This record gives sequence, structure tokens and C-alpha cells, in this order.
Amino acid sequence: MEEEQREWKAVTERRQEQSQVLSREVHKELWEPRLAVMKSNQIRTRGTALDPHWNLVLVGVDSPLPDVDPLNMLFGPLQTETSHVVRQVKDCEVHVIHWHPDPKQHVRHLFEAFPQAGASLDLENKLLFVEAERKLFPDPYRSLTFCTLATYLLGSGLPRDDRFRFQPAKM
Repeated sequence: MEEEQREWKAVTERRQEQSQVLSREVHKELWEPRLAVMKSNQIRTRGTALDPHWNLVLVGVDSPLPDVDPLNMLFGPLQTETSHVVRQVKDCEVHVIHWHPDPKQHVRHLFEAFPQAGASLDLENKLLFVEAERKLFPDPYRSLTFCTLATYLLGSGLPRDDRFRFQPAKM
């Protein structure tokens, strides 16, 4: 039993270290060049969810100023109004999502890059349903990881009991 606990602790510590390294790489490559905009209080991060195994990061951003589009400020004028930008940072895929206070609108932003996802929320039971939960990426486990990270980003800033859980839409 003690041996299993030591192994679990070692695995947990390795994952935390990998998460910190990934977070630093993303910060250095993606945010440092844009610090002036972020320090001017025009843009703020609202939450981050990451998985170092799949090199997948989701970041919610918004602006306290009603007339500022945070993605436009961070990444320049976009062809169309968008709420979800994907950037490659080394071997990591970073999804920057325009955070929205309405959870249903926020889910639309989260899954904007995946129109086939069929994502919906059950607000009463705090559940995120995704119909195509295994088809977002070529690897079904990466797809499931994205859905799980989406629930973390949905729940950032909420008390633990108010956070959402991911539930495949149909088994």
C-alpha cells in the first residue's frame, strides 16, 4: 500500500512539473510579446486549463472594457468575428477563447472551432454534453481531454460545487 502511494505521489509530482513547464512555455511564446496590452488592463485571463500529455491548453480571455475585443487586441484584426483562436506554441496547441459570463454563450465560444461537436449545457445539473465527444480531433482521447479541459475552463472562478462536469451526450 505504501509503495502504491509513493508511486502515485511521484506520478502526480511529475504531472505537476510537466504542467508548470508547459505553462511557462506558453507564457513565454504567447503572452510575453503581448504584455503591454495585458498590463494596460485592456485584456485579462479568466482561466487556464491544460494537459501536458496531449500538449493542449485552453485559455479564457476577456476585457473589462465593453468595446474591446480581446482576441482582436491580442492577435490583430481577424477576417470575421471569432471567439476561438488556435495557436501553435512549439508542439503545444493553445486554444484562446473569448470568455463570456453566460455559460451557454461561453460553451458556444469554446466549441466554435468544432461546429460538429454538438455541445450543450444542462445548467440545473451542471453537466456539459458533447455529442461528438470523440471526433473533435483525430485521436478520440485527445478529443475527450479537450471536453474535460472545457469543463475546467467553464468552472474557473466558480466554487467547487458550482463547477460543470463533462458527460458524453450518448453512450
